[in-house]
Amino acid sequence: QRGYVVNVDALLWHAGENDTYYTPYLRGYGAKLQAIFAGIRKDINQPSLRCFVSEQHLKSPWANVAAMNAELHQMVVSDRERLTVSIPTHYLPHGKTHFGSNGTIALGNAYAAALKAQDGLLK
Repeated sequence: QRGYVVNVDALLWHAGENDTYYTPYLRGYGAKLQAIFAGIRKDINQPSLRCFVSEQHLKSPWANVAAMNAELHQMVVSDRERLTVSIPTHYLPHGKTHFGSNGTIALGNAYAAALKAQDGLLK
């Protein structure tokens, strides 16, 4: 309404603790997230919008880390159009419960590298 032009070049997603920890939220997570991405692509009329999802770190204390990563992996693998990209996190610094400052910066750099690798999304 104010005349701004917004360009959405990509969507970045990191699963939350509750989604990983709380089993009812985890059930079907990949399919639900895929539906969210499809809805966003439709709503903004960008059917080829790339989406990047980062894995849960293996040192995270939350229950179901492996199951969450499996959900995300299955979602990426089942994406026939290859519009969803997985960001590994196992090599990033991680504190007791979260990535911490260094890990968060490293995660941002991992997203940037993935964006740059995808047809020059990040210039």
